[in-house]
Amino acid sequence: MLRVDVEAVVDLMARYLPGMVERGRGAIINMSSVSGFQPGPYNAGYAAAKAYVLWLSEAVHAEVAAKGVTVTAVCPGPVPTEFQATNDADYLVDRLPSFTHVPAERVAADALQAAERGRASVVPGGPLVRFALESSRFLPAPVALPVIARMLKR
Repeated sequence: MLRVDVEAVVDLMARYLPGMVERGRGAIINMSSVSGFQPGPYNAGYAAAKAYVLWLSEAVHAEVAAKGVTVTAVCPGPVPTEFQATNDADYLVDRLPSFTHVPAERVAADALQAAERGRASVVPGGPLVRFALESSRFLPAPVALPVIARMLKR
């Protein structure tokens, strides 16, 4: 998981970002997750990897935005694909309100729109989804941890 979620992101950005900066234009879109907003007991490796992608993307975005390049972290909540079943995460998705489930096509469209607008990050799915999921980003970890632990524990 760390090789794909962290090492691949770093490798690909190192390969392609310098050329974009040199040309004075370009966009990188990295897939993070709302799981990266807080430490995730019982899902710690995934949450940490997605936090890395989020923070790396936002930091590098701040470094290169004035040079005509954007780096956007896409932070979806549950996306109805085979990912949950493959990763034995159906139990978690079932605990979240159905309105937070965003189709892959919407995630892709919102990611492209955010990159075009020069945003450093986006939670796909519209205002209600953002309110429900992004708000956890701003909670102190000691407040969020017990709730997340209850949600993720089987």
